[in-house]
Amino acid sequence: MYIVAIHTISNPEKFWTLAKTTPVPPHLKLHTVFPSTDGGKGTCLWEADSLPAVKQFVEPLTKGASTNEFMVVEPTNAVGLPR
Repeated sequence: MYIVAIHTISNPEKFWTLAKTTPVPPHLKLHTVFPSTDGGKGTCLWEADSLPAVKQFVEPLTKGASTNEFMVVEPTNAVGLPR
């Protein structure tokens, strides 16, 4: 399943350093990362077995750097998902 994570970033330096350097566990796949021009927002497309799997990885990692919102993607209405 695909999961979108929307990040409201309070510490851009910390968040974007973590995003670029932290290895993604093998049970998750990070497809895309879209940062805003000011670094204060970010949207990521994940692939995983469940939303909790993504959340359990992202939340502790970004603590103190962002607040996060997660959403499961409805693939029948999505456009442009990875194949």
